[in-house]
Amino acid sequence: MILRELLHGVTAEPVAEVPIAGIACHSKQIRRGDLFVALEGATTDGHAFIDEAIARGASAIVAQEPPFAHRQR
Repeated sequence: MILRELLHGVTAEPVAEVPIAGIACHSKQIRRGDLFVALEGATTDGHAFIDEAIARGASAIVAQEPPFAHRQR
């Protein structure tokens, strides 16, 4: 999969041609090359786990908020 193809029609922002090996919304499931989807849930905010997903090898992040807004909280 290519990130640009996955997000076609979803965003007006330019999207890079990044190869994606898999998709996960749980940071502990991320493997090198995966796309991490940071979702805000009822009890846990996935944005708080963006750094962990990157450390585990995520190739890209899709987030409801700007990706590093969680660092400013």
